[in-house]
Amino acid sequence: QRHSTLPASSTYSKKIASSPRQLLNNIKKSRAARFGGPLRQISPYLESEMINTRWAEEARTTWDVRDSPRPTGLWVGGRNTSSASHFDLFANFHVLLSGRKRVSLAPPIDHFKFKFWPAPHPHARQARVEASFETPAITLKEGDAVYVPSGWVHKVIAERVAAAASFTALPPEFQSFEGLVREQVGAMFVDRGWSQVRAIGIIRVYLPAVAKFWLGEDIAQSVLSNYADSYDRVAKEVPPLAKCPVPPDRDIRIALRYANATANAFSWFRADLAVLFFGPFADTVVQRVPHPALKGAQRWAAAAAFVRECC
Repeated sequence: QRHSTLPASSTYSKKIASSPRQLLNNIKKSRAARFGGPLRQISPYLESEMINTRWAEEARTTWDVRDSPRPTGLWVGGRNTSSASHFDLFANFHVLLSGRKRVSLAPPIDHFKFKFWPAPHPHARQARVEASFETPAITLKEGDAVYVPSGWVHKVIAERVAAAASFTALPPEFQSFEGLVREQVGAMFVDRGWSQVRAIGIIRVYLPAVAKFWLGEDIAQSVLSNYADSYDRVAKEVPPLAKCPVPPDRDIRIALRYANATANAFSWFRADLAVLFFGPFADTVVQRVPHPALKGAQRWAAAAAFVRECC
C-alpha cells in the first residue's frame, strides 16, 4: 500500500518530493531529499509487519518498563543527507534497514556546549552551535542498530542512500510533566490577588530555590545561567529590565515553601531528564514577569533577562 502524496512532515516534500515515487527517484539521483515520519503514513501494512520483527522485540526489552511506545518511525534519505545535532525526549532504538549511516552521540551533561534553541523556538532542541562530540562516531551498516536514550545529543549522516526504522518510547516524566506544572505553579498563583511587582519578587526567590531543591545546589546556578543563555539573540531588541524587586521576609517564606513542594513533586524524575525539563518549567514561571504588552520573541528575551539579572 502507498499514499499518493507524502505527509506534510517529510523534509522538502513541497519542493522536490510530492510523492513516494518522486522521493525515491530524487534519492537515486543523490538529491537532498529525505522523509522522516510515522511508517503508517507510508504503509500501514509495513507497520504491522515491522511491529513483529526481532528488532521491535529488542526495542521493547531495551526501553525502561515505564516508557510509553510511540508509532514506529521510518527514515529514508539520499547520500549525505543529515540531521542537525539535536536531542529528543523519547528513547530511540534506531535500526538501519539498508545503506550506511554515521552516528555521533553525546550525553545530556554535554548540552551546554551545543546551546540548544529553547522550547518555544521553531528550532527547539536543535543545536545553535555544532560543537564537537567527545567520542568517535559509530558507523551503522545494514541490520545494525543504535540505542539513543532520551535526552542524548545525536547527529546522523547518511553515507549512502539509507532507510531506517525507529522504535521510540516516551519516558513517564514526559507524560506527567504538564500536569505537575499546572498543579504546582497554579497552586502558588491562583486567586492570590498579588500585584505584578510582588509576584515578580516571589518568583525571584522561587525559581532558583526550585533549581536548588530539585536539581541540587552544585548545578542549580549553572542550569539557571544556561537557561538564560538559551534565549540570547532570539530577539533583535531586548526591552530594558526593570529593577529587581526585593521581597519582604514574608514573601521569601512563601516562595521557599512552594519551592520545596514543587521540588518534592518532581523529585522522582530521572536526574539527567530533570535538567532538561527544568527549562520548560522555568518558561511557565517566568512568563508572568514581562510586561503584558510584550509579545513573541521580545517577551521571551525579557523573561530570560530577568533570570540572568535577578535570579
